[in-house]
Amino acid sequence: MGYFEQVLAAHEAQCDEILSRWAAGAQVPMMPDRHTDTRHVSFCAAALITALCCPQSRFYQDEEVRRKVGRALRWLKENRRDSGCFDLDSCNFDSAPDTAFTVNALTDAWHLLPTDDSLLPPLTELIERACEGIAAGGFHTPNHRWAISACLLEGAAITGREDFARRAGVYLGEGLDIDESGEFAERSTGVYNLVNDDQMLRLYHLTGGRQYLEAAAQNLRIMRRYFDPDSSVFTFNSRRQDFGATVWPEGYCSLYLLTGFWLKDTDFAATALYLARICAAHGTSPSGLPWLLRCPARQCLRRRARQISPR
Repeated sequence: MGYFEQVLAAHEAQCDEILSRWAAGAQVPMMPDRHTDTRHVSFCAAALITALCCPQSRFYQDEEVRRKVGRALRWLKENRRDSGCFDLDSCNFDSAPDTAFTVNALTDAWHLLPTDDSLLPPLTELIERACEGIAAGGFHTPNHRWAISACLLEGAAITGREDFARRAGVYLGEGLDIDESGEFAERSTGVYNLVNDDQMLRLYHLTGGRQYLEAAAQNLRIMRRYFDPDSSVFTFNSRRQDFGATVWPEGYCSLYLLTGFWLKDTDFAATALYLARICAAHGTSPSGLPWLLRCPARQCLRRRARQISPR
């Protein structure tokens, strides 16, 4: 199974799980503990839209899935906060940064939809209202500023709202919290390096600012030293909740692959393919289907990746 096929299979398995938790007649899927949550529903809707728009997916243009997504978007509009933001039920309510993460997923889906698609207007409205709440909010951990910045720049590009871009500029004006060795201030090999690198790539994709691509590359270079002999991620130097946790590297695959493509660095792409094989051996798969579908040069990226062997 090739890299793209691995990613697609993982995404389809995620969609199968989402649909299995969607009770007959219900507007939205439930979480595993049987309650509904706006942030979770947003991620589910984004995942299903991605599958709907992927020609290689068995969910491609599936009308039943489309109807479910439409119901989910209506439910999100009815259950969001007055600000436009969503909750993270476990701890953060009316949360700008948690909404930014969900909107980043929704904007990935937005870019995949045809311009005449019936899902586009309600999705655009959700994104714009959420960005209004995010722009008026704040953050409470370092990684949040980059998710907020990327989200607001996406919102500006989608809606034409210059106020979103100006607000993102305030955050970006603070500079990047990464040191010379490639460590972010919020050191976390199992969780927040993934988050920060993803946002750096989003910011590069949105702005063309080379500093964001270089920051991701700098962190990914040092991450190659943070794999244990079994190829799990070394987490005993983390400063967050992943300290000492067993983490497999499926989330890093797309980050190495895209960074390698944009830098024309075959070592990064080879690392992505090596990690994908490690994941397969341990029963996991690379993530990142929206990235592969959004990247304008994705066909070239896949061809290039197939030609590379890890060193």
